[in-house]
Amino acid sequence: MVNLIVVLPLKIKYTASIMKTKNSLMYSVTYENYQKNILDDKENKTQGSWLISQDMTQELKYAYVYLKNSEKMIVKKYHIEHFERNDTSKGYDDEGKQCFVFSKSEDTFFEYPHDIIQGRHYRNDEDMDSLPRLSESEIERRLELSRTTKTQSEANRKEKRKQTGTT
Repeated sequence: MVNLIVVLPLKIKYTASIMKTKNSLMYSVTYENYQKNILDDKENKTQGSWLISQDMTQELKYAYVYLKNSEKMIVKKYHIEHFERNDTSKGYDDEGKQCFVFSKSEDTFFEYPHDIIQGRHYRNDEDMDSLPRLSESEIERRLELSRTTKTQSEANRKEKRKQTGTT
């Protein structure tokens, strides 16, 4: 009796593409929050406030900002140094959540090819960085669309304030 060992070639390229880590946090902001917190980097170089597992914070190296009501436009990429507990001295209210500290940010404008971001998504930075960039005129159009479009929840809050006399 003879034992045969058969060695099959591995499809390394295929396996590697499946195994790409989701090393990027994708989160959304309103136009107002884009103007206030994203357009110009905050002096303390922090962003966000989330409940994220310790394991996940170890995986995340980048964050991308999705602008609401902009036809799915990404507007910023952050290079994450680390996550830390929210600190009230940095303007955060909920010390039970975490923010990220970034070393670098880049204005980047491309269309997000997945579902609308409500909450957060996780993706791979290589996939995001390989997407085609938008033209200047398209960026301006989408920024204006986001600025002038009010979500139903925003309209409802304003109407409720008007009815109760709260401004």
